Amino acid sequence: MAQGKSKAATGQSYRPIWLGAGDGRILALIALSVVWTLVRYWNAPSTDLMATWLAGEFFASGQFDQIYPKDTTVYTMAPPAQWLPLLRAQGYNAAVFPFVYPPLWAALAAPLTKLTTFGALQIVALVINPLLLALSIHLAARLVRCRLPDWVFLAVGLALLHFSLIGIVALEQAQPQILVSFLILLGLERAAAQRPWIAGAAMALAAAIKLYPLFFALVWLLRGQYRPVLSFALFGGLLAALSVALAGWPLHVAFLHEVRVIGATAFSNKIVFSIDPMIARNFMADQLSFIPSTDDPASGWSVMQKSALWRGLSLTALLASAFAAARIRSPLAWPILAVLIGLFSPLSWGYHYITAVVFAPALIVLLGIRAGILTLLAIFLPLTPGGLYVLNMVSRDFAILPTVGTLAMAALGLAFAIAELRTADKNRRN
Repeated sequence: MAQGKSKAATGQSYRPIWLGAGDGRILALIALSVVWTLVRYWNAPSTDLMATWLAGEFFASGQFDQIYPKDTTVYTMAPPAQWLPLLRAQGYNAAVFPFVYPPLWAALAAPLTKLTTFGALQIVALVINPLLLALSIHLAARLVRCRLPDWVFLAVGLALLHFSLIGIVALEQAQPQILVSFLILLGLERAAAQRPWIAGAAMALAAAIKLYPLFFALVWLLRGQYRPVLSFALFGGLLAALSVALAGWPLHVAFLHEVRVIGATAFSNKIVFSIDPMIARNFMADQLSFIPSTDDPASGWSVMQKSALWRGLSLTALLASAFAAARIRSPLAWPILAVLIGLFSPLSWGYHYITAVVFAPALIVLLGIRAGILTLLAIFLPLTPGGLYVLNMVSRDFAILPTVGTLAMAALGLAFAIAELRTADKNRRN
């Protein structure tokens, strides 16, 4: 990634993805990533993928009341009533999570449940997801354009994802977040490459899966990048219309209700890394209610309802994050924004930070080799299996992991901010 004037700034298009970059070393790394994923997660239950599959099954059978959970005031992560008995009767003994995505995806999953099996879909996910992670890392490299060879950037990025909770849980559960992160990065990179229609379409598709990519489009708007915003609005409107046409309005009412419930919940879990549960655990522990897991009643998570003031402050913090990112003109605005969104969102599992983590290899150059490597080790080692073993020896209190994870992601955002300040200072001196 050579430094210097961006090709996007000169009106030239970027070279096609992977063309001439790192020759066989990149292909070898991608192949190794796919093989490792297949071997490591072959027998994984793919719990998040299962939620979409079940939503498709019940949609296909016309049982629309069994697609979304029945939470009223707080998000308990309990699935609809018929899910657990159905899966247990089929011999599926893993945890069962609810479907919390827009109705469009239940409608599109419905015909898949008739055409193939869940096992076949799992295999496809095991191949596609590591490919999407590799492409996401490469898109981040193209955005930040630091003096780090493509294959080294990819190798470091894959190591950070494959050997920390950020990527491990996402791959194990076949989390749609992997696709969402890829689409966000594709949108950002295509906007930088002066391809606004592709950029907006990719970001709209990401927002049609998980709503928070709206904040990336908001930064475009605040910066006056109106063409990708127009594309985002157009394609987003088309996807919304398609969703209503396929699934009907009542399911959208149920979905929007669930979104409001999630936003009103402080959700404390071992791998939820955000500020809300830290506040709840440390200052309002007596108000938390324990919810047992469907696969192990001795484990689970804790929830409490957030006040209107708390919800308002959370939304204000998210909007302020977008405004702050809009003032940063370098590509480092994007991982900083991704971290801030994760910290201030009501339900940020560790894998929500994939969008930021794929930029992390750049810190080796931006902070200097020694400082960059030490920074990455300090941030990510506690989130590796070895680090988790040490944390468990230090304290068996389940709260230590989400606290460490939240602080680690905050430290990652701070590292990007320091790198941005140093780069801006160097550019001013030059």
